[in-house]
Amino acid sequence: MADESEALPREQTRQISDYETETRAINPNTATILIAETVTGHNEEQDVATLLRRLEYRSSAPVTSISSFMALVTVINPSFKPRTLHRPWSISAGSGQFGTVEVHRYVPGRNFDVFNNKSQIKLHAYTPDVRRTGEYYAVKRLTSFTESESSSPSSGPNPFSQFADELRILANKDLHGHPNLLYLFGVSHSPSRSQSCLAELNLVLQEGDCGDLYSFYRDSALWINQQTLVEIKMSLCFDISVGLETLHRHGVVHCDLKPKNILIRRRKGRDGKVASFSGRRAAAETAVKSLVGDSPFIAVLADFGGSLIFSDTESDGMRPKVWTPFWSAPECYARVSLSKELLPKIDIYAAGLIFAFILLEGRDIFTQVVHHGALHSEDTTLDAATIKDLKLSDGVLDLAKQQVRDFETVLFALYADGSRVYHQRETMYADAYVRIFHAILEASLHTDSAKRVRNATEMMKPWKDALRNNFHLSNSLTYQEPDLFRSYRQGSYGPVHYFEQAKTCVKVGGGCCPVPSAFPSSSDLSPGVFDVRKAFRTYRASLTSGLKTEILNDLLNEVNIVQSIQQIIPRETRLTDTIPPKQLNRAADCAYQIGLAHLEGFGIARNDVEAMKWIRIAAEWGSPRGQADYLPIASGLDIFWNSQPSQAATAQAMVWTVKAIAQGKNQAAAAYLGRHSPSVWATVIKKYRQDTGDRRWSEFEAYTGLSNQELFGSADCTTLRAYFTTDDVTHVFAVGNRWPILHYAILSGSLPAVKLLVEDLKADVRFISSKFEMALDIAIYTGNSEIIDYLLTRHEMCRPHFRPGSFPLHNIARLEPQAVAAVIYRILTMADPIEIDAPSNTARTALMNIMITEEPLHPESRRIAAGTLLAFGANPLLITDSDLCLAGSASPLFLAVQRLDLNLVKEMIIAIKDNEFATPFRDPSRVRPGACYELARAFFKIMQTPRSVRVTSGVASFQKTHAEMIKLLIKEGIASELPNASVGGHADMGPLGMACYYGNDEAAAAMLDISSELTKELLGHLEGTIGLDTLLTAVNCGFADTIDILLARLVERDDIAKYNVLVSAVHHQPTLIPKIYSYFERAGKGPLLLSYVDPWGATALDTALEYELFGLAKFLLSKGASYDEYRLKGDHSIDEGKQSTLASVLPRMKPVKFLMELTPKPSLVVTESGLNVFHILALDEKLIGTSVGRSEFLSIMDYFYALDPSLIHARGGTASLTPFHICSVQYSEIVANFLHRHGADINALSGDGDTPLDVLEFHDAGDRPPAQRLTIDYSGDVPQTGLAICDYALAGPAYWVKETKMAGRIRGLYLGWGARRSVYAMLGKLHFGDRYLES
Repeated sequence: MADESEALPREQTRQISDYETETRAINPNTATILIAETVTGHNEEQDVATLLRRLEYRSSAPVTSISSFMALVTVINPSFKPRTLHRPWSISAGSGQFGTVEVHRYVPGRNFDVFNNKSQIKLHAYTPDVRRTGEYYAVKRLTSFTESESSSPSSGPNPFSQFADELRILANKDLHGHPNLLYLFGVSHSPSRSQSCLAELNLVLQEGDCGDLYSFYRDSALWINQQTLVEIKMSLCFDISVGLETLHRHGVVHCDLKPKNILIRRRKGRDGKVASFSGRRAAAETAVKSLVGDSPFIAVLADFGGSLIFSDTESDGMRPKVWTPFWSAPECYARVSLSKELLPKIDIYAAGLIFAFILLEGRDIFTQVVHHGALHSEDTTLDAATIKDLKLSDGVLDLAKQQVRDFETVLFALYADGSRVYHQRETMYADAYVRIFHAILEASLHTDSAKRVRNATEMMKPWKDALRNNFHLSNSLTYQEPDLFRSYRQGSYGPVHYFEQAKTCVKVGGGCCPVPSAFPSSSDLSPGVFDVRKAFRTYRASLTSGLKTEILNDLLNEVNIVQSIQQIIPRETRLTDTIPPKQLNRAADCAYQIGLAHLEGFGIARNDVEAMKWIRIAAEWGSPRGQADYLPIASGLDIFWNSQPSQAATAQAMVWTVKAIAQGKNQAAAAYLGRHSPSVWATVIKKYRQDTGDRRWSEFEAYTGLSNQELFGSADCTTLRAYFTTDDVTHVFAVGNRWPILHYAILSGSLPAVKLLVEDLKADVRFISSKFEMALDIAIYTGNSEIIDYLLTRHEMCRPHFRPGSFPLHNIARLEPQAVAAVIYRILTMADPIEIDAPSNTARTALMNIMITEEPLHPESRRIAAGTLLAFGANPLLITDSDLCLAGSASPLFLAVQRLDLNLVKEMIIAIKDNEFATPFRDPSRVRPGACYELARAFFKIMQTPRSVRVTSGVASFQKTHAEMIKLLIKEGIASELPNASVGGHADMGPLGMACYYGNDEAAAAMLDISSELTKELLGHLEGTIGLDTLLTAVNCGFADTIDILLARLVERDDIAKYNVLVSAVHHQPTLIPKIYSYFERAGKGPLLLSYVDPWGATALDTALEYELFGLAKFLLSKGASYDEYRLKGDHSIDEGKQSTLASVLPRMKPVKFLMELTPKPSLVVTESGLNVFHILALDEKLIGTSVGRSEFLSIMDYFYALDPSLIHARGGTASLTPFHICSVQYSEIVANFLHRHGADINALSGDGDTPLDVLEFHDAGDRPPAQRLTIDYSGDVPQTGLAICDYALAGPAYWVKETKMAGRIRGLYLGWGARRSVYAMLGKLHFGDRYLES
């Protein structure tokens, strides 16, 4: 699973200039300290205090960094994918303190053959999914920031914490999919162009196709008279109240409710028709539909980054993290902690203000509207102090009621320049409406929170009561269509009680559960620490090298803080005396995960020696995992600390191992001790079981008042005789495991007491406790051979020997190795035979129980017990439930393979063959004879298991044992059974392909080491596309050693250069490029690989420059990559021509300067058809705010103008357009201003005789034929394109909402600069390209 990306200091992570195949490892002795800027070096006490504050801040919330955010992602397990930046983002739809929101269009596959139907060269792509093409989604992107900005308490709310809270709320199973809460599609990450980090996190969310509530009412481009209907307004208010009620019932308070955080969606999707009314009948029909839940619009709550989640604290109160004073409740001004009972009322107050905003159609109650000039341009708002005084003096409710009562509707004329002329005004609401609205506001807008309603949906009670009382008909408020409202009351349109049926939980049947804490309390890992093993299982192929490196650097940062403290404090001072336990445990867990990263090759080259160093650091700092795993892993890898451990170091490691066994039932630690120090193992196990027994005695003594010594301490058992009679021996004590007195006597180890109870008081040795434990089970647990012998003798005297429901063999492996076989023999040779494979109450056979028990066992005890049962005919193929299994079931053979117990597996295979056992299934047609099926399942499970888990299995010489196990499985013929045994596909790639697919290079190497015949057979499975797909997976996942194995055998294939191996590596694992290229170079295929073009027209060099990986770009150029030839690209063209590399990196300055510093310089004419850089910049102005900033965009225009001023006048493209013409197509106001300022001709003619103003008029909304629109039409059998090759970056409401304004502004600019229509246009004959329109 190794990849060769490297965890580097923060300031070095963005650029990896030295692309060599051998990378540095992180050395714990010389690890770079990343906190130098906070440590002065002059005052040690201040330095330690500063570092402790940093450490405390990192654990102050469940999520405070990128690694803890990804730890949360692995816990929640949403859909998670890497997001590449090769296709540009859409225009920004909004931004905040730490993030931006962008809207994208889902265009799967993109059929570029259709888009480029004029071109002679067809670009490879897939046919688009017409059913989904056109759907939109929003991407909320956590923007880059520096280390100090995200890790200082003074820097305000932690961005990762806010992002994580939003994810926790939206992904909660009881909230995910609620119609009034924003829908979460998944989580993604994208490469960052910032110097401060390598990867940025994204939430992929539902789009609000009508924008937020503010723009829904205030933006003229969205103005439609459906918004004025009272019924629609009440429907929106109801949606908001239901969304809030849903949050509150699940222990969440929004805390920042405002119009900007409420999205409006069309109920029937973006294509749903929403238009102005044609008359009263249409208005009445829409109103009636809104009353039954079929309103054209849905309100959706969004932006939960500042929300409070009650499960995050056990205290009774919490303080709101973020707030907007304008929309906040009065109690928020105090900025103090509020009780959890009162916190929901913050949202209810804000909802009251928003309801007034809706009733006033986009005007808040604190703003006075001036009805002249442009829309809202001269409105005046009260100052903040006055608003605060109103809220604190209970004046808001009266103000809101007055504003609603006096609200007027205004008839106006809207002119092209945005100005308005008002003609008529009248009161909006009838008195009957006003009374309802006032009652709604009274439920929420009191200064005293006790006077507000408790539940959000109670705010709508006046409206519900009015509907129940036939409000519309009673007050003649039926839009002069009373028949429609009578039909509504009769149920003809749908449920008349829609407003009384609030759905506050997604779960069927309700039963709302609070949003849980971020990390489960049952985990033995500190909250917020990234789990490398779990991430491998969950997101194996979705973590790019940039994200892995960011995670590893973040773990290292926490460890470095502790190491810095360690360097400052006196040597004799213990860390535990300086660092609080919580912070030190967390840092220890981080060090342990760094060790696992080295074992796995996660974000760094695999290095077992370095792994052991980090695990030892974790153990020294108190990590239970590190202490338990240190010696077992060292034994498995055949390495120790500095190769030759000191006696003191070995003794300390032994102490850790003993502690792990005593506290955590650690099987691997017990196996290590059993092999290397049997005497110590016996002592530890005895102590472990004694401690368990002491706990049982404490419970018994607390319950009965009698101690172990009192009852069983005397040889003549005087006290026992005094307290117990024959009638008492069957009594079960209601403590612990509910044992009778005989079980306690056995636990005490007193044979006389046992004999007294059995022989004198007639206690039955066959008695079974409520936990299915016999007296013999207790004796086996204590290991008292005398009592075991006595009990077996008594069982032999009984008939039957054991009661039904007894399982005397299930715990037999707890005995010491020398006693196991003899006890099994006595049990199985009793007069009445025992069914050896009888399942217990847990559906496990004796052999299965031996394999799966959690008790620390001697490895020989397990092997002897299993071997003896096999000799007596136990079936190792019987499948029973197991937590360690694949697909919910496992057999003893399956588990033996997982434990890498080679000898036991061989014994089981022999037993299966001798007894002709078969894997049992209820369906006879599925029965598999022999061991091959189970061996294949076990092989598949091994491939899916992280290497760090396999190494900690407790076996000695792991690599050798693992290789021998793999060879054994292959020789047994598992290849034929893999298609039947594997779950989730991949069976067709064969054992070798599967090993490579999961990054198990050690298994792959073992297979190829068996024999030449088997090697040829295994490679045969990788013929065709299977092998190449496997290689791509290995590249995407960063399995460096696996890539070595595959490329050495696949590089000679003729079709391999046609696969995007290099481009894929640039996207996901750029540090692997030199390794990959070296194989192709040796095979003479390097030029083919460099010239490969992906489905979007990009080479490896293009992609490297897209990600600003300039060190990698230099490497590719040194190998002959071309940067100045034209290739067909999918994202930037307006005339379907070929483009150069320079065109693809615009409009970003750094890659542009990189290219322009090359010799020879690239041409500034960047398309084959003659478009230059200014044409492309006019196309790319829409990217400002997403992939490029405004100042950078202006700088790059100055840069090119200085190189060649004539470019702004040049015509190019198939239609001979100037840059001004492109500005008309794209409404590129910034570029147009630049062109005009530098003397470009505003009336220049295109090749078709059109001026820029002509093109603008053709392109204005609603005034151009389908062939001249920017978007792609998918309505027919074949998608059709207009002026633009790609509509990806133009998708989304942020563009279409602004289009009218943008066109108006640029038209105004053109006219002010003296723009004119052409002669053709003046004559009424419009011409554009091959399309004509006759006037």
